[in-house]
Amino acid sequence: MAPGAELAGLLAGLRPSELVLRDWAAPLLDASMIDELAAQDYGDDVAQHREGILSLLTVDRLPERLPGHPSEVLELMRWSTPDDPTWGSGSKGRRGHLLRLFSCMVLVRIETRADPTDSLAVLVDSALALDPAAAQATVRFLAWCRLHEAGDWGSDAADRPFLTFALLLLCAASPSPDRDAVVSGLARALIDELDPIYADPDLVRWARPEPLLLGLQTHNLRHALWQALTSRCLVDGPTAGTELGARLALLGQAVRGDISASVADVRALFAADPPA
Repeated sequence: MAPGAELAGLLAGLRPSELVLRDWAAPLLDASMIDELAAQDYGDDVAQHREGILSLLTVDRLPERLPGHPSEVLELMRWSTPDDPTWGSGSKGRRGHLLRLFSCMVLVRIETRADPTDSLAVLVDSALALDPAAAQATVRFLAWCRLHEAGDWGSDAADRPFLTFALLLLCAASPSPDRDAVVSGLARALIDELDPIYADPDLVRWARPEPLLLGLQTHNLRHALWQALTSRCLVDGPTAGTELGARLALLGQAVRGDISASVADVRALFAADPPA
């Protein structure tokens, strides 16, 4: 479903761009990082994976689909743990987040016939772990994905709110002159997207009543990460202590399941913009 008028206007104001995040990350991926990514499939078919990765760094338009080279290594890199030095292999810290961000950016864009929300949560996490420029580029990229319903996002109505929610998290966590208006608008857009889902028994046949939003994805492998991002950006985010921050905290608590709230309850929180 195409975004409504308010959301379309908000997305346009975010300067949507398909390639902005790719172009931000590409110069930072040196030869050793590309080799590391290409070798993720237990060292198999490294040359073919490397060729596929290099193509993604230079194409004028990201593909709708990818062959096994290099999609297999991108999917494996998605499960890396840059912030946990005690578990798993692969690069940690900034280097690890750059590799994971690039991999998930591609997976969020293309058709994978898998759950796109798993790659999306990791993308948001790595963008926030890097620096403001990464977060800003990710906002513009995700705005493009939501506007065009790229990749897997057009196939499942219960997935699309997560794309809007990812934008809300990033914008709430990123200082900007118009943050309050943008975040309030994204919150209203999210509620508008949830309303028909919760009104359709077929769409919520496997959902719990709570928590709001995350109840739609009880099978989501990144459930804990979505919970942590909600806490970081909304409940304990940069807007804490403000009138808008109080509203966002309540939304975050409903998403986490800390409080019981219906779509109508949350809609009332964002019926009007915060006062100036």
